[in-house]
Amino acid sequence: MFVPAEPVDAQTGGDGDELDAATGWLPRMTSTRSGVGRNLDRSGRRTFLRVMTRRGRRSFHRYMRSVRTHDSATIEATVERLAHLPLLTIFGARGDPLRFQPKWAARFADITQLEVPKGGHFPMCDDPDLVAETLTTWHRMTVGA
Repeated sequence: MFVPAEPVDAQTGGDGDELDAATGWLPRMTSTRSGVGRNLDRSGRRTFLRVMTRRGRRSFHRYMRSVRTHDSATIEATVERLAHLPLLTIFGARGDPLRFQPKWAARFADITQLEVPKGGHFPMCDDPDLVAETLTTWHRMTVGA
């Protein structure tokens, strides 16, 4: 029987976190054609999974919990301080269900946006050449050589 190492509550989702840490179900699901695995061969998927250790999975879930308990006022103040800077956003055409692209465009005057055709949550895996070229060109044009 599975006993979570942390209390189960709605805020932390502790039971799912520990279940994933113990079993690795989230990286295994992500490594399929539904996620990053869509553009990996069998060897690439094995490599992806090999680095997803229990310790790494716990770190990922701690990070995600911290995001859920963020300080909105601090985030808003930070965005306001940065709004005058150039921004590059890269999303997959199928990877922006919460419509962040238009939200970022409304907040940043100097924004370059790339939507990777047929891309999902991992646009850098869906079209690595397009993403690399976009990053390189954007950096060269905004920061310099």
